[in-house]
Amino acid sequence: MLLLLFILAPLVELMLLIKVGAMLGPVVTVLIVIGTAIVGSSLARQQGLSVMRRCQAEMRAGRQPTEAMLEGVLVFAAGLVLLLPGFLSDALGILCLIPVTRQKLLAVLKRRLAATGGRGPVGGFHFGGSMGRGPGPGRPGPGATPPDPAVRDLPSDAYEVRRED
Repeated sequence: MLLLLFILAPLVELMLLIKVGAMLGPVVTVLIVIGTAIVGSSLARQQGLSVMRRCQAEMRAGRQPTEAMLEGVLVFAAGLVLLLPGFLSDALGILCLIPVTRQKLLAVLKRRLAATGGRGPVGGFHFGGSMGRGPGPGRPGPGATPPDPAVRDLPSDAYEVRRED
C-alpha cells in the first residue's frame, strides 16, 4: 500500500502541475510553487515555535507533552511536504499547519495509536498522566505493573561493565 502511494502521489502531482501549467502558463505555475514553499516554510516556523512553547509549558507544569510533541511531528512533516513541488502536497502541508485541522488529524492519529495499544512502528505512547508521577511500571495505581520478584535493582557499584572491542 505504501509503495503504491509513493508511485501514485508523484504521478498525480506531475499531472496537476502539467494541467495548471497549461492553464496559467509555466512561469506562473513555477512562481506559485515557489511562493507556497516560501509561505509554507514561514508558517511552519511560526507553528513550530508555538508548539515548542506549549511543549515547554507542559514540561514546566510536570506533565508529559505528548499531544504537543505529536503536533510538533505534524508541523515538521508539513514543513517537509511544503518544500516538495506540487499542489497536492502543498494542500496536505497547509492542512497540517492550520491548528483546527491539525487537531482533527491528531485525533485520528491518537485513535490509530490507541487501537494498536501504542505499539508498532511509532513505538509506545501514553496519552495523559503526569511526568514522573502517577500510575506506571513500578508505581502503585490502577494498571501498574506489579514488580517482578526475580528482578533486582543493584546499585551501580555492585557490578562492573566491561566492553569488548
